[in-house]
Amino acid sequence: MRLAVSVGACVIALGVATTPVAGRRDAPQQVPAGSPAAPTLVAAFQAAYNLDHDESVAIARRAVAMAPDEPAAHRALAAMLWLQILYRRGTVTVDHYLGGVSKSDIDFPKPAPDVDAEFKRELGRAIELAEARFTRAPQDVQARFDVGAAYSLQASYAASIEGKVGAAFMAARRAYDAQEDVQARD
Repeated sequence: MRLAVSVGACVIALGVATTPVAGRRDAPQQVPAGSPAAPTLVAAFQAAYNLDHDESVAIARRAVAMAPDEPAAHRALAAMLWLQILYRRGTVTVDHYLGGVSKSDIDFPKPAPDVDAEFKRELGRAIELAEARFTRAPQDVQARFDVGAAYSLQASYAASIEGKVGAAFMAARRAYDAQEDVQARD
């Protein structure tokens, strides 16, 4: 049950506010305040929240160009691409891809190959950067948050776009463990 809840939480995690948790400036954030691309990332999320998905992707691409070594920038671009795919498909609620949780994969229409490839490249880079930062500084709560947020997005994509329920649970487990560690440290 705990794992099933974590898959749903992973989807919700992408909507985490871009402001510090409970007003604390030192709390881990979806858009780290110290990032040179922070204002651009906030603008990308605002465009996505306003359902302007093409604009959100364009803005997120600018953020990646501004901060190529920032996991949050790559993760944000991947998130904007994921949302774009969901909205173009017309599948935007948890019920569409988790409904009655099952262990078998679900057959969904495939996304455009170039968008799928860009999503995977950007998410892979976000995970690589986040893991490297966490390895260098295992006590860095923001680094651990970035690892968990990236795996959360991976779980969401696997479930909602690829229909790979088993793969979603594996990534969700990694995300849950990382975020649980963040909670314990914060």
